[in-house]
Amino acid sequence: MPFKIIVYDNFFPYDDSECDVLGVRESYEDAVAYCKSIVDENLTGYYKDGISTDELYDHYKSFGEDPSIHPIPDGEELFSAWNYAKERCSEICKENTKSSTLKMKFVKHSLSGLKENPRLAKKADQAVKNHIEQLNKSIDADEAYDKKHKINKYREPEGPMKKLPQPSTLLLKAAQFSALKHRDQRRKDIESSPYINHPITVAHIIADIGGIEDPEILAAALLHDTIEDTKTKPSELEEMFGETIRRYVEEMTDDKALTKEIRKQKQIEHAPHLSVGATLIKLGDKISNVSDITQSPPVDWDIERRTQYLDWAEAVINNCQKVNTALEQHFSEVLSNGRKRIKNES
Repeated sequence: MPFKIIVYDNFFPYDDSECDVLGVRESYEDAVAYCKSIVDENLTGYYKDGISTDELYDHYKSFGEDPSIHPIPDGEELFSAWNYAKERCSEICKENTKSSTLKMKFVKHSLSGLKENPRLAKKADQAVKNHIEQLNKSIDADEAYDKKHKINKYREPEGPMKKLPQPSTLLLKAAQFSALKHRDQRRKDIESSPYINHPITVAHIIADIGGIEDPEILAAALLHDTIEDTKTKPSELEEMFGETIRRYVEEMTDDKALTKEIRKQKQIEHAPHLSVGATLIKLGDKISNVSDITQSPPVDWDIERRTQYLDWAEAVINNCQKVNTALEQHFSEVLSNGRKRIKNES
């Protein structure tokens, strides 16, 4: 069976306009070998002395090429470049660190000839000791990384790696990802506002009004419509952002295979069973939508339809568990103001 090799630029994940078909291999083994060579070339090109395993992997995931293997004529992706890259980042950093250690030990041996200048020799010897100590710490850190993420050079990592970036990095990454996924979408208001305004508003509401600082909840707020309204897969979210964020986004996702009326009813029914994180996002989402329906509704929505939306949003939130008084009170205020404004317009 022949296999087609496609390479994506990780800076534009799964954007078909940013991918290339590199050719066809007659066997899966040949296809895997070729894909691995692409990843290796990327990683060795990005490697610099002193870079950590995490830093190298982050750089690859942001800017590297992501080859995948697909059976011909059609079939699911068979090769995970990201899983292979995790393993190779660790190996590359170890190999280069150990090589540097050997070089420094050789230099230390050469410095033993400085006996005629004891002060200089002592100073140089201490500098070498300090450098070797730092290198050994780097080796220990890489070994701890391997153990934490269950990386073994004889097998693939077990399960997705949960990255733990700094909160600001996570939020910027989520914002960028969401912006790329929603880049061709618009809201239905008269201005056709960029869709990305909505998830940013939701995250801002739960942070500013609700006082939420949990970076995973805020990142999930930025991403909450990506599965439902774009081609994003749950596995892609988990690979990029971890299991917790993926779960929050899935809780916020309606089944588009169902009719709109059934989807709306299921939101009411499922509301009591949402996690705390998803409930916070749901509050922010409904606050944002009620505000938009009140102030800048879709151009084809009449008074009756806007009123029905407010009633439905209220039913959803009333069925949610109580998790944040400030957000719940703000929703009530926005809902009340919305009803007054719509009534005045009728």
